[in-house]
Amino acid sequence: MLTSSSQKKAAALALLKSSHAQQRKAASMASATAAAAVSLALVSSLIKSILTGHAWVRELLCGHPH
Repeated sequence: MLTSSSQKKAAALALLKSSHAQQRKAASMASATAAAAVSLALVSSLIKSILTGHAWVRELLCGHPH
C-alpha cells in the first residue's frame, strides 16, 4: 500500500502530539507525587502532640491531669 508524503507527515505529527501528551501526563503525575510527599513530611514534622481526637478535647476542657 502506497501512502503519500502528506499522509506520512500527518501520521508523524499525530504520533508527536500523543508523545507530548504522555510526557505532560507523566510530568503532572511526578509533580503531584512530589507535592504529596513534601506535604506529608511537613505535616508529620508539625504534629508533635501525642493527644489526638477525644483525648485532646478532654484535656482542653478539663485541664492537664497531675
